[in-house]
Amino acid sequence: MGLKEALLRQGVYFQEVETYLKQGRLEAALDKLREWEMAFPLSKVSGELPLLYSQYFFRKGDYERALDEMKDLIKLNPQTPFLAAAELLMAKAYFHLGKKEEAGSLYRKIMKEYPDSSFSREARRAYISQF
Repeated sequence: MGLKEALLRQGVYFQEVETYLKQGRLEAALDKLREWEMAFPLSKVSGELPLLYSQYFFRKGDYERALDEMKDLIKLNPQTPFLAAAELLMAKAYFHLGKKEEAGSLYRKIMKEYPDSSFSREARRAYISQF
């Protein structure tokens, strides 16, 4: 399989998993995540796969596991292009775990480091409503 085809297939996996998550079809999302991981084991490094795994666990209410996925991603690839998304999801998970200080710290970091982004706007809304 060529690089172009591999990238296209991974894009399809991403879209399918994201759609299943939005629809609340969590088991279908998990099945597709596992299929994706088997087909492209190195995709964990870029960040898309762990981000979606984290979103899956977050929606299941397993906030600790969602946090672990994002922490592992950041440790593995601190330059991931999904850093802002990872930090936002981490802040939300911390809040749900009652760790408001950690959540607030991440929300403030996102607002400071990504001031004109949709992540900053979402962090600001969450910060205002939660603190």
